[in-house]
Amino acid sequence: MKINKNLRFGTRGPRGRKLRTIAAGLTIVFSLIAGITLIAASSKTVALWGVARDLGIGSTIHGGDLVLRQAHLDRDANIYLSGGYQPVGLYVTRDLRAGELLPATSVAKNDGLAMRRVVTVEIENHHLPPDVARGDLVDLYVTSRGAGGEILAAPERVIGDVVVDSVDINSNSTHFGVALSLLDVDVPAVVEAAQRGHLDLVGRR
Repeated sequence: MKINKNLRFGTRGPRGRKLRTIAAGLTIVFSLIAGITLIAASSKTVALWGVARDLGIGSTIHGGDLVLRQAHLDRDANIYLSGGYQPVGLYVTRDLRAGELLPATSVAKNDGLAMRRVVTVEIENHHLPPDVARGDLVDLYVTSRGAGGEILAAPERVIGDVVVDSVDINSNSTHFGVALSLLDVDVPAVVEAAQRGHLDLVGRR
């Protein structure tokens, strides 16, 4: 008796064609599911905090410094500060630039940094950048003067890369009150310079 070879092998004959058709259909279904899942993942957005303006290290975050942004991120989303977390009152631990997303490691509570103090110095008009604002980095210079106002020495830099915490602008005054965020160890030098002579704030571009 002859054996029909098409019936002996499960991959041939009517039954084999049916199995191949089912397998092909399942492959298409799985491919469609994978494609839909991939598209859904790529279109998923998360709310993250972004930097609205330049902020120097040591700045305290206020309400207008950050803005919520919808970002298309998946695995890397956790390295940025989630929009569900309130960052106001935290300190900036590195320089931040407007437009970037806020890394979670770039902010800390007060006890996460070296002790800081806020010292206000009086700066004469036209002796500071015209657009100086909170969060800017500046250098502080002093020119020693005598009792009669005479210059006693060349200007010297007291401290560099200091962060402006706030600026008190009084249109009726020729002087500005500029609060500087300082490390505790730098406070004496700034206070001494304010008593010794004329102060200048030098900005950056």
